[in-house]
Amino acid sequence: MEPIELNTNNGTMHIEGFPDAVRVIKLTGEKSKRLSHLSLHKMDLLFAESYFNAVTYSYEDSGLIQESLWRSAIIFYIKCFGNSKSRGPLSAERIYRNNPPALKTHKEFKHLRDKHFIHDENSFSQSHTGAIIASKDKPYKIEKIISTSTEAVTLNNGFYNNLRLLINHTMNWVNIEYENICNDLTIELEKESYESLLKYPEIQIRAPSIDTISQTRADNHS
Repeated sequence: MEPIELNTNNGTMHIEGFPDAVRVIKLTGEKSKRLSHLSLHKMDLLFAESYFNAVTYSYEDSGLIQESLWRSAIIFYIKCFGNSKSRGPLSAERIYRNNPPALKTHKEFKHLRDKHFIHDENSFSQSHTGAIIASKDKPYKIEKIISTSTEAVTLNNGFYNNLRLLINHTMNWVNIEYENICNDLTIELEKESYESLLKYPEIQIRAPSIDTISQTRADNHS
């Protein structure tokens, strides 16, 4: 899956690098839908990879920046395996079917994202409320009511190396899957006549607006 440069003019897509091309047609069907989903997964994995790499190059004395980049890398990686209504998720069981330890590690990161970073449910963050008892010679018994808050450190060598391996493995898997489907679609389309191909509609890109921010993205591949 190689990067391409896109430009739009009144919503019509123009792809750079193909000067002799006459039309960019819109494909429909399950294979087309799957390619679009894989392309979005690739975008999220690139975000995850970029955030992960930036952890190393962020200032050593800026723990907040490192932690923010680290959490963003995990969130965007796990996003590819979520239950989106508009995008078919990747299957960890399929991607790591020949590597049970990697599947186990993937699930640990999913729990880290779901039950710690996004929802505060597990023991990686804790708070305890207590009372400081005064010495017996004081006229009162309670010095102060306090709460202690602690959070586990997840940016360590073990987690760090494991996330790097998971992102790389998933990226490779997505690229191979994408290219295989592209090859299948190319074979199918080559069987059609030139005139038939020109009758396909062109791809139209509509810029999102604030009015659509609460709406589920439409399925454009049926």
